[in-house]
Amino acid sequence: MSILDTLITDRTQADVIRWKTLHDKGWSRMSPEEKVEWSSGLKGTYNASDLNRVTAAMEELDQQFRQYGYSTGYQRIEIPHGGNQGITYLEYIESSGTQYIDTGHKPTNNSRVIMDIEALKGGVYPFFGARTANGVGSFVLWEMSASSIRSDFNTTGTETTVSKVLSHVVIDKNKNVCKFGDTTITNGAATFNCPYNLCLLALDSGGEVDERKLSAKLYRCQIYDNDTLIHDFRPALDGEGIACLWDEVSKTFYRNSGTGSFVAGPQLEPEPGEEKDPYTWYEDDIPTVDLMERYLANVSALRSTIDLLSTTPEAPESMELLTYIEANNIEQILIDIRLTIEQVVRAFKRSNAYTFWSGYNPLPSAGSNLGRNWAELDAMNTEWKNWQVATWYLLLYGNMKAEGVIS
Repeated sequence: MSILDTLITDRTQADVIRWKTLHDKGWSRMSPEEKVEWSSGLKGTYNASDLNRVTAAMEELDQQFRQYGYSTGYQRIEIPHGGNQGITYLEYIESSGTQYIDTGHKPTNNSRVIMDIEALKGGVYPFFGARTANGVGSFVLWEMSASSIRSDFNTTGTETTVSKVLSHVVIDKNKNVCKFGDTTITNGAATFNCPYNLCLLALDSGGEVDERKLSAKLYRCQIYDNDTLIHDFRPALDGEGIACLWDEVSKTFYRNSGTGSFVAGPQLEPEPGEEKDPYTWYEDDIPTVDLMERYLANVSALRSTIDLLSTTPEAPESMELLTYIEANNIEQILIDIRLTIEQVVRAFKRSNAYTFWSGYNPLPSAGSNLGRNWAELDAMNTEWKNWQVATWYLLLYGNMKAEGVIS
């Protein structure tokens, strides 16, 4: 089966909604059937598998064109995997007190946050948190002063002193037990679900982000739901060079949801990675604007090589905010190219008349005593596709050139 047989053109809005539903639900809350569905690949998103399928189809079509003497302008794209799987990691990102990250996770009594951080300013500020309302459905850790912290869990808040809040420390708030370095705070056990997103360096209280935000250097943060890792945030630069967090679990950048910009800490040395095919997309690759422009340029180059159907769509102008219709159009273009090539080949209808060819060197025809009809060609047990082979060229053209019939 050809890769062209696997192209997808039937994506719908329902596919997009389904992907978003499972994405927002999170792996830990999916049923076994939903996990199988998620792992098998969903049509509602556009990822490495789509890029690889379309790229393979384009290369197959480009090869077909080359066999017929066409130059398409298609150019293979070398993907810079590099070290760190293509990610530029940072030692930390630094907030000034106006930046924060919306994790999308809605905490429960089974949530856990591990945060490697250094607070830079004393006062009352949240390290992270979300709550249904003040004193209701809370999962929050507060800096209360330069020497005290408070852990909120559902309806209770427990405050304690620590040797130094403004220091580089690892926080581990695991359900109702919170460790701040060597200090442990325990809240009463409870059962709750908060309907609002957990924020890092800020607090979502009842759907509104509190104006108090933490000034800090954030080195790393992991979030668990019922002991399953759902986010593993690492400071990084996105494809535009903007400091943010990269999630190792979802392979997604999480950018500042506040005002201003995070300050990028020192870049980390690339980590050694596995040997990867430079022309294959992997889930942790970053589809930069430049790479996606070249990707679409290849689609357009193939599309413009020959005249296609009047119904053939145009290639999208950009991959940014790609719609499911545009995703379908990319692959429909390739299907239409294949169909057109096949129709051209079928246009050479079989008859007992002498054969004709519209290439650079016409096949022997009625104007030459060396012409062969279809019955004679069949008797030679050679297929149509073998006309591209050099021995056929010699057979069909050799004597004709010698006689001056063709040049």
